[in-house]
Amino acid sequence: MFLQTRNCWCLAIILLVCINLTSGLRINEVELNPQGEDSGNEWVELYSSEQIDLSNYFLKNYDNQTITLSGSFNGFFIANLQGQWLDNSNEKVLLLLNSSLIDETNLFSDSSNDNRTWQYCSSGWKLVASTRGLENSCQTQDITINQTSNNQDVSIPQIPSIDIILIFDNPLECTGEFEVGFKAFNLQDRSYDVKLWLEKDDNVISEIFDDNDEVWYSGNYYINKAFSGEGNKTQDIKMRLKKDYANFSGEAWIKARIKENNKDAILDYREETIEISQKIPTIIDATVQNLNTEQSTTSENLSSDVIILTKDIKSQKVWKSKLEYIKEYSIYGFTLFCILALIIIVIKYKSKKRFKK
Repeated sequence: MFLQTRNCWCLAIILLVCINLTSGLRINEVELNPQGEDSGNEWVELYSSEQIDLSNYFLKNYDNQTITLSGSFNGFFIANLQGQWLDNSNEKVLLLLNSSLIDETNLFSDSSNDNRTWQYCSSGWKLVASTRGLENSCQTQDITINQTSNNQDVSIPQIPSIDIILIFDNPLECTGEFEVGFKAFNLQDRSYDVKLWLEKDDNVISEIFDDNDEVWYSGNYYINKAFSGEGNKTQDIKMRLKKDYANFSGEAWIKARIKENNKDAILDYREETIEISQKIPTIIDATVQNLNTEQSTTSENLSSDVIILTKDIKSQKVWKSKLEYIKEYSIYGFTLFCILALIIIVIKYKSKKRFKK
């Protein structure tokens, strides 16, 4: 009985795999840079020659963001993307069933804000006029990506290969303000915007300081013209945790992007895990801080003619009782008394001497 059950499960799995293989389920067309506003107008088209239940299927972009699919279809299926989910350069789309990779595209770039889309063809991916919901225009001569390579043909104008790296301490002490080194390589003679942020559970938990405006912004903000000119550039970017996350510690993501000023295409993207720690003050630090706080509070509350005692004993005004003053000056009184008594004795002695004569 056990063997029969196991054989049934094996047969079911084999049939499921065969159905997926024969259905030819694939990513068929990608709208990377639609005409007009990108947000809400991007989409990915799937194709299958057989009926497909999309339960447990999801799409994944090159930033590791995912979108869960649902429903069933036969033929063409359009996944309309919310927000700006796809980058205009160095972008890839993957189709997964649970944790199994079903299909993936090549690396795409599309700097033209028009209705052309990347379409799957047997000879390779082509950037041609959109055929949303229809058979792809594979006979049209246009920009082609070789199916076996992630690099565009040499005859196609290339977007400059910009590379960025981040320099920071790990673990990173986030008490107050801190700096992260942002290095950009192979810049062209133009201006670039950069974005740098800390993220936890899909929430931006950091703020970034814009030296140009001299103001703190959310980590969602791009610093305009952070780099200008060609070559390799380095900048220390000032950051801090948002108020709601001021005491956060633990693992998070540090992420960065760079793009040309006033353009949407992301030229390079980096993300790394980072350990965030809060500096624990020592007993001495806490004592000094408390003393400074107390002195500051005292100086604010007292009037200007009041003297604050310090460690310099000579500068302190000490209150003394009358008895203490008597004790302190009694030696001087006794000395004076002795001098006067001596003077009186001398005078009397001289008077007696004269009388005898």
